[in-house]
Amino acid sequence: MTVEEKKHPAEGEKRKDRGDCSGCGGGCEEPTPGECGGPAPVPWLPYDRAQYFYEGRVFALDRFDQGRLEIRITYQHALSLVGRQQGPLLYTVTLLPGESVEVSEFDRYRRVRAAEQRLSVHSSFRQTMSALSETSRFSSASAYTNSLVDIRTRADTSVSAGGGLAGFFGAPQVRGEFGVATETTVASGASVRTASSQFTQNAITAAQSTEAERSVVVSTFDEADNQTTTRRTLRNENPCYAVTYYVRRVLEVYSASSRVESIEWRIGDTPWRSIEDRAAEVERAMKGLGDVLPRPFEEATDARQVTLPTDGLLYEAELAHCSSCDPMREARLRIETEEARIRNRRACLEAELLTHPAQEPA
Repeated sequence: MTVEEKKHPAEGEKRKDRGDCSGCGGGCEEPTPGECGGPAPVPWLPYDRAQYFYEGRVFALDRFDQGRLEIRITYQHALSLVGRQQGPLLYTVTLLPGESVEVSEFDRYRRVRAAEQRLSVHSSFRQTMSALSETSRFSSASAYTNSLVDIRTRADTSVSAGGGLAGFFGAPQVRGEFGVATETTVASGASVRTASSQFTQNAITAAQSTEAERSVVVSTFDEADNQTTTRRTLRNENPCYAVTYYVRRVLEVYSASSRVESIEWRIGDTPWRSIEDRAAEVERAMKGLGDVLPRPFEEATDARQVTLPTDGLLYEAELAHCSSCDPMREARLRIETEEARIRNRRACLEAELLTHPAQEPA
């Protein structure tokens, strides 16, 4: 209990009931004035908050006098963070008692890219997702390369990196103009499960591409001009047991799900209208699509998980099972430890006697 709570216990209980923070860990000599107190800190949200991607697909149906009837389905894809896991092993070394080694972390991405070309892991991932989504229907690998280069050269002005995939407003293939891609038939690409499966496959491929681009090498060799910033020393201070260090990549694990955000139609170049607002000729054309056309807000979840690399590394130490000391040295270390424990116990007893002096007999 603080001094202020002892003086004014009722006020202290009120502050506890309100959950107020005094600003100094609850140990202030004087209460913090109300006008000087700030708002409570923003709470951390759980992992169920997701990052979203939007994709639009257009399907051409019958042709009327006013033009061709088109159906546009917009999908919302979500990547929900499940947790973190250890990635692949980058480096391992075993140090005997008293040994030490200097290791360096070689991050090719940061050393090769100029300062204005560097992006975060999530930005690179979103740009790769946009390029894969745009070129998913092409058989040539050059289409993906050209799209990715075009997106990254226009990273400051392209809105596609924010979560818009092919077919959504601002998709990279339109070069600043609004446009959509056209699918072949409703039966081949309108199902929400099909869209979810294709999105998850693109997400896994984009994550693997991001990991390959941002590969990190941990070794005992590095250039002299980079040693001051990338090297660290590992030392085994244990006198009898060897220590093995494992260096691993830290990955984020996401679960993927999709749902139908909206279904719209139009004839020719007229504005898009909701599927609930149908004309008579549209009703006749869509009469046979009841089994293949998804329902609004229909959802699907993919069983596969997406593992996205991070910039973090995990250094993990493991103590050996067998001792490298001879029995005499181990016995001597145990004796020294016991002597240190006895000295510490004696000091505690002497301090306790000084704080409680013996009372004189009456």
